[in-house]
Amino acid sequence: MTTDYSWTQARLKEYKNTGPGAGTGANAPQMSDSEAADYTAQK
Repeated sequence: MTTDYSWTQARLKEYKNTGPGAGTGANAPQMSDSEAADYTAQK
């Protein structure tokens, strides 16, 4: 990757992923409720 396109921009975000196998931290970014509101079946 180049300096103007970070590898973190190419990753997906997790939303309400919980439980024993759920990843968290820098390598498993989480989507907030306000971000998730932009993703609907109608859009």
